[in-house]
Amino acid sequence: MKKKFLALIVFLAVALGAIALGSSLGWFPTFGGGGDDPFKSQVIGYGDMEYTLVGGCDIRTAFTDPDILPPNNNKFVAPGENMIYIQDPPASGDWVPGVLTINNKSTVATNLRVKIEYSRWDGAALQTVVYGDETDDFTVDFAVLDDWEYSDATKFWDYSPGDSLVIDAVALDTVPGGNNILINSMGYSEDILVNSNYETRAVNVSLKIEAKQADYVEWSTVSP
Repeated sequence: MKKKFLALIVFLAVALGAIALGSSLGWFPTFGGGGDDPFKSQVIGYGDMEYTLVGGCDIRTAFTDPDILPPNNNKFVAPGENMIYIQDPPASGDWVPGVLTINNKSTVATNLRVKIEYSRWDGAALQTVVYGDETDDFTVDFAVLDDWEYSDATKFWDYSPGDSLVIDAVALDTVPGGNNILINSMGYSEDILVNSNYETRAVNVSLKIEAKQADYVEWSTVSP
């Protein structure tokens, strides 16, 4: 029988939409003087980047010690349990294990990426590491694995549906926008057994989501 293990600190860092928010500005040519030659005008077009986490998102544990009152009560991770929790129905329902879903209403092309960090036993102690291409004791079930590219340089997973890092703008008459399931579940591997080195030790798990407009700005500029 598998045993749950302690998680004193579970941390969620969501930076969704916090980068390059607002308007993307640019010059648009107009035609004047009755001719066909364009000239640079003072007409400025703009668009918005708008993403929403459907049902919200929180990182939670499967069990809580009932004998200790919040906020000091110990929380326990269970191997194989999904740590992504959402409100069902959104904004008003109970927090339950669910999928990470993004709603995109952006009127400009965008980029999106995620970084996942967790505590891993390295043979002597727990170390905070980034979830990448190779891992053994933490699992992330991406909805469509082929839609993600892991970058060794940035330690982020870049969202690239259709092999494109650019997510097309949503048409202005599209309401409420497009829903995309990004991650089905994530958590410690069900293969972690009783008497593992994780038992009685506190672990940390974080999920960071970043989005920016695709044009005129690089990740290195907005998220150094």
